[in-house]
Amino acid sequence: MRVHPSSIGRVAQVALIVITASWLTIDPPRSANAAPVVVNGTFAETSSVSRGTAQGILANSTFSVTSIGILADLISQSFNLRIHASTTGSDVGTVLAATTSVLGGDGNQFYDMPIDFTFLAGNYYVINWRSSTGGSSWAFSVDYFLDSSLPVTVGPLTLVEGLSGIEAGESQNAFHPSFRYDIVGFAAAPEPATLALLGTGLIVVGCAAGRWRKI
Repeated sequence: MRVHPSSIGRVAQVALIVITASWLTIDPPRSANAAPVVVNGTFAETSSVSRGTAQGILANSTFSVTSIGILADLISQSFNLRIHASTTGSDVGTVLAATTSVLGGDGNQFYDMPIDFTFLAGNYYVINWRSSTGGSSWAFSVDYFLDSSLPVTVGPLTLVEGLSGIEAGESQNAFHPSFRYDIVGFAAAPEPATLALLGTGLIVVGCAAGRWRKI
């Protein structure tokens, strides 16, 4: 017996709704206004600062950033943010990009510095945050995380080392800061639930087509 076309139409409408819902829940490629990616590890303590604090990272894929921020209670002043080349994430090489901003004075929170830079897949980098004066009185406190929890992979990058010092040359410390990266050019993978929802929609369409052909 042939299924009535109106029934197929209703089934197809339901299938279209399911597929559309699943499509809308798939994260699109990140844009300039995407939620930043926070990279740290296992929390250690909130304590005083050194003359600079840094992260050594590995870019797992090519991506760009529009800003990088630190979680701290900054004293209002001028800060430098430098992105260095590195061979392992623990050594500091040439400065590839740098920026300066006046930040602080609003309590313990993320403070972000605008910087446009593209990280290339397979390359190591060191990101160093420090006062423009080179002194150690630039924050009331910084939230630190344990180096022993590394490496930690978040999104398109892996945090491999915490460093400190005005030139980020001290790798034998136990802690690293929490940075957040405003990332563009990186598409998040669909969640398993999203894929399941999309699959359900396709199955409904297949069943409807099968019923229509059935005599």
